[in-house]
Amino acid sequence: MVDYLKLLSAENPYDRLDAWFKVDWLIKNNIVPVEQFINLKGKFIELLNYEDETVRLHAWKLLPQVMKENIINFSDINKEMFLNTLHSPEGWLLVKDLLDLKVITYDDVLKYKKYFMEFLEGSDLDRISAWSLVNQMIQIGIVSRDEVKKLKNKILSLLKFDDKHIRFNVLFLVGELYKQGLIDSADILQYKEDILHIVNDDQFSFLVNAYEKNLKDIEEILQIIK
Repeated sequence: MVDYLKLLSAENPYDRLDAWFKVDWLIKNNIVPVEQFINLKGKFIELLNYEDETVRLHAWKLLPQVMKENIINFSDINKEMFLNTLHSPEGWLLVKDLLDLKVITYDDVLKYKKYFMEFLEGSDLDRISAWSLVNQMIQIGIVSRDEVKKLKNKILSLLKFDDKHIRFNVLFLVGELYKQGLIDSADILQYKEDILHIVNDDQFSFLVNAYEKNLKDIEEILQIIK
């Protein structure tokens, strides 16, 4: 039988994370009582403050779940350890959840806006990550629609990228951006040949299944380039 009490304080951070990710299940099934989690909360706080950013981000992703169980409270949290992750695109994935939880504030995030703007025109993977969040950041008020629209060719240009997997995923992202009104028909037509190249690829159907995509998500795009 797995010794979850031991894993919750394991020296290996990934073993420890794995155990803490089961917090709901462990409590619900009376395997580890809430009181034991509270006694071990320092081990989770260590993960929130961990030097390795990947470990830290996994812990911050789990934070809403741990707080929901009243295991830790606001006084236990050093929000600067999360805010420092906004120097990388991965940190921005957690912004909305942590704002909703009131762990961080709008003003906290706004101080890091320049990094998000840089990611919108950064490396291919940074761009994809940031552009997938633009609508969310607009709704929060971190960036404006006009700011984003000025940079739209930074994501559209990836429809020409060498790697077919990146081109394929960017096409579906462009479909989302079109629905959000951040890209228009003229933009789509400008990249018509590139889009046709993607959808006519002999592996297109395979990629749709492999990435679990729905063709309805790019239906409007395909209508425009007919």
